[in-house]
Amino acid sequence: MYYPIKQALVLGIVASISLFGLVNADCQTIRVRREIRDLSLEEWNQCVTGMRSIMFDAKEKGSPSSYDKQAQLHYSYRMETHNSPTFLMWHRKFILELEELVRKNDPNFVLPYWDWLADSQAPELSLILTDQYFGSNGQGANMCIQDGNFKDFAPVYAETPNEKNTLTCLTRGYVSSDSKYPNRIVP
Repeated sequence: MYYPIKQALVLGIVASISLFGLVNADCQTIRVRREIRDLSLEEWNQCVTGMRSIMFDAKEKGSPSSYDKQAQLHYSYRMETHNSPTFLMWHRKFILELEELVRKNDPNFVLPYWDWLADSQAPELSLILTDQYFGSNGQGANMCIQDGNFKDFAPVYAETPNEKNTLTCLTRGYVSSDSKYPNRIVP
């Protein structure tokens, strides 16, 4: 590893500990994240219930849920955190905060992870992107997801002067098979 890369990693770790207060000497329980396909059906259903508890907790129709606020936070800091030495540390803290939101409703909740490398060459064939988990490819002009555990979620993001919230559903769209990148997922 080159010296500047090591230096940047150390700086990122120190900054994340200082800025995010990650040091907690009172840790009583170690949370173990498991790959989503390693969860039992009961554990997956508990995960869905937990996530839905923050996806649908908006105070009134049209206002952002706790999940929407987390998604907006991620979007707002995408330029500063992606492709930078702080990527891993920032996302660890982000995931921890998301998990803590769910734990207000379910103290035993642990967010699973998706080993997307197992599906990276053909995401359209992934079990994770089926009605059993997160829903399959979107349909219609807006590419709305029609199946899966989160099909009825409509994101609400804060509007900015340059961006208008036009989402009416959770979307997913694969590039068509006749394109240069047939299996690439597009936003």
